[in-house]
Parts: sequence; structure tokens; C-alpha cells
Amino acid sequence: MGGQCVSFVTWSIFDWTKLSRQERGIPSEMLSACRLNRFGKALIIAVVLATIGGVYSQKLHLLRGDFPAFYSAAVLAGSSATADELYGEGRQQEIQLRHWPEMKDEFLMFSYPASVAVVLAPLSQVGGITAKYIFTAIAFLLAAIFLFQCSRFSLVNSPWFSAGLAISFLPFLSAVTSGQLSIILFLALLAIASELSDREEGVRTGRLVVPFLLLGFKPNVLLAAATAAFFLLSSGKRVLIIPLSLLVLFAHYLVGASIFSWDWPLVWFKATASFAEKDFIANGHMQSSAVDLLSNFYRYLTGDSLAFLLVVALSLMLIAVLARLYRRKLPAPVLFILLVCLGTVHFLYYDLGVLSAMFWLAASKNKRDVTWMLLTWVSVNALIVVKGSLPFQPAVIVVLAFVLYGDSLYRHQKDKMVGDG
Repeated sequence: MGGQCVSFVTWSIFDWTKLSRQERGIPSEMLSACRLNRFGKALIIAVVLATIGGVYSQKLHLLRGDFPAFYSAAVLAGSSATADELYGEGRQQEIQLRHWPEMKDEFLMFSYPASVAVVLAPLSQVGGITAKYIFTAIAFLLAAIFLFQCSRFSLVNSPWFSAGLAISFLPFLSAVTSGQLSIILFLALLAIASELSDREEGVRTGRLVVPFLLLGFKPNVLLAAATAAFFLLSSGKRVLIIPLSLLVLFAHYLVGASIFSWDWPLVWFKATASFAEKDFIANGHMQSSAVDLLSNFYRYLTGDSLAFLLVVALSLMLIAVLARLYRRKLPAPVLFILLVCLGTVHFLYYDLGVLSAMFWLAASKNKRDVTWMLLTWVSVNALIVVKGSLPFQPAVIVVLAFVLYGDSLYRHQKDKMVGDG
């Protein structure tokens, strides 16, 4: 896929550099929507062809991903297992080997709240491979909804360009195809961002309930999103964020307790704490937030892991500082998504797929802005491809560059929109 996509990028960059000053009546600093849409369609075709090829060349991998962990949890929830069985290796590994025999030397631990297992329990009625097909089909449907919702925020008439960049964005594609819950988080974050965008009419706090409930499936993302929203909302609205977050956590507790024992959070905390070091060895190079980068760098220097509470405190401080520095420089929805990407603890590379929303929120026909979007696309994709050869995931550097560059980019767009009006 990488070779096909890079070839299309090269063609596009060469193509638009040949634009004449007055071609089709478009100023030299602007790119035609026709060319941008043509480039986007080419990217989508490349992704479809590469995906079809991947199904034949890596069938087992595409059928599996990280889904066995979710499926084993669904089976355990469907059989009314105990919390110890849900978070223990014995039953989980037994279920995974039964449906994926090639995993005899592997084990994927379920490390999510018990509420996730309860919601996924209906998948236990079918086999593992069939369940993965159903799960992936739902993920593609949610991805289509996500892209449609993103298109509502598009500033320009080049939807195929934005869609092409989003679909061929490797973190987004991985989030959809590799058996993750990330696409649900993307929808939730976008819903919150859309509410933050309407400051003049006031944020409708009631519309934050469902997105926050969805984020409750990954409490680490919920914590970062709640912190970012807290600092971006007005003082009258921010006081509701804390009780809303607590109610969401309590709701997820009740859902988990409906099948597992009342003390499942204690079992979960104990299991994830013992799993953390193993997970760092396996996935440390895929963790992509600024907090992950700093904590992992410390681990490599000292060999010790930072205390969990210290990492969380560092995360909240980072979000607070950046929110204050850039609150009046970047649009609230864009800043919100960037803050979540930078400040979430254990934010893996496929979670960066939410940045695909930036291709809708930020893209315009201005040649400088399109170039910036493509550089972001190429840089993150390239860094994802080489992630296995580095001890950390440097894609966060691109996110930081986005924040720093965003001031001038959005000020330029705002001035242009005022001039056009």
C-alpha cells in the first residue's frame, strides 16, 4: 500500500506544481477542486486495491488483528464468567487458541473495562472468524459515518480530496481493520469537537452525554478528553464536566457489574498493573502521545517505569498548558482533538487515526495549506511504517508541528473567509 500511495502523492505534487497562474481562472496560490478531488479518488482506489491484495497475502493477520482479546471477553461475558476469569490468562488463552490455532505462541490480553465485554457479548453466539467479519463490517460502517460527519465541517468543495487523505491515512485504516474500538472513540471525539465549535450559541451540555459514555470504554481517553473540554469551555459550562465524567464511569461500572462481580474494577486494576510492563515491551514503540513519549524515554534511560499517578499528572498538566496557550489561536474543535492526541496516556499509533478529521477541518484549496496537509499525511504514514525499527513512535512530533503551524494556518483561513464574505 505504501508504494502505491507514495506514487500518487508524487504524481499529485508534480501535477499541481505545473499549474499556470491563471489556469481555469484560479489564482496561482489556489488549487482547483477538480484536481484535488481527482487526487483523492486516486488514493481511495489505491487503498481498495492494496486492501484486496493484503487479504490474499496476509489473510490470517487481517482476519485476526487484536480482535481475539475482544472475542474472548465476549465469550466470557456470554457465559457469565467471573472477573478473575475475564482478566486472567487461562480462560482467555483457551478461547483464543480454539478459534485461532496459529496463536499457540501468542496471547492477547483483554485490558478494557468489563462494560466492553458486556456490550460485545452478543458476538459470542457466532464463531471467532465470523465475529471478526461482523466486527469489521460495523467498523467500516462507523468509519463511513465518521467521514460523513467530518464532511459537514469541510471548509471547501473538495470532499474526495479530504476523504482520500483520511481513508489512506495508515492510523485510520489500521483502526478500522485491525479489530480495535478506536473508530468509536473517533466518533465520540468528533461529536464533542462539534459542540465546542459552536461557542457563540453556547455548548449544549446534554449532547456531550452520549460521546462521554462512548469514551468510557477507554477511561484513559475519557480523562484526556474531559480535561481538554474543561479548559476549553467557559467557566459556566466547565463545572458540569467533572460530574458528567463521574456519572459515565459509574454507568460503566454498573454495566460491568450486571454480569461480573461488584469488585471487578479491583480485579481489572490489579491485572492491568501486572500487564503494564509486558505491554510496554510489546507496544512501547507504538505509543504515540507526548506523555507516552516522555515516559517511555525515561524508561529507556533509567530502566524504571514512571509511577502511574505521575504519568497522569504530567498528562493533565500538558493539556492544561497547551489549552491555555492556544485557546485563542486555534479553533476549539481542532485544538480539542490535538490535545487529546498529545495528552492521552497509552495512546497507540492507530488512535492517531482521529487526526484524519484534520484533513476535513483544516484543508482548503490554498496551495500552502494543501501542501501542509499532504506533508502531515506523508510524515505520519512514513513514521508508522518504520515504527518497528524505533524504540518510540515519533509521530507525536508531527502533531506538535500541527499545533505550532496551526496559528498561522487558521489565521490565514479566517482572514480569507472574511475577505470572501
